[in-house]
Amino acid sequence: MNHYYDAVSEQKLIESYCFKVKPSFSSMVRRHLRYCCRTSRTLYPCNSILHHTITTQWVSAWQRNNEQTLGTQAQQLGSLYRWWTWLFERQLTLQRHIVNFIIALQHLICYIIRNIS
Repeated sequence: MNHYYDAVSEQKLIESYCFKVKPSFSSMVRRHLRYCCRTSRTLYPCNSILHHTITTQWVSAWQRNNEQTLGTQAQQLGSLYRWWTWLFERQLTLQRHIVNFIIALQHLICYIIRNIS
């Protein structure tokens, strides 16, 4: 089944996920996911980040347009990875390979940050 995601349905899914996250982390996770989605919509107007789970082509453009530090980007990608994994486990049309790619990218950014200092 194909799904269409707009900003409203995207926000509902973020809120559903954040409701399941530990209360002490939900505000940070919500902020990271909203920033990821906003940055994605800047690049792809009227298109949810959830429409880009079958390809990794969006990642480099997303990173170039992300004004946050590498450390924050790593946290954002970690939040995105956990959200997408949660969505995948609930049988939404997310591709498993993109979830694995996001976690690998998160580890790469963490490695870069450790070696910059």
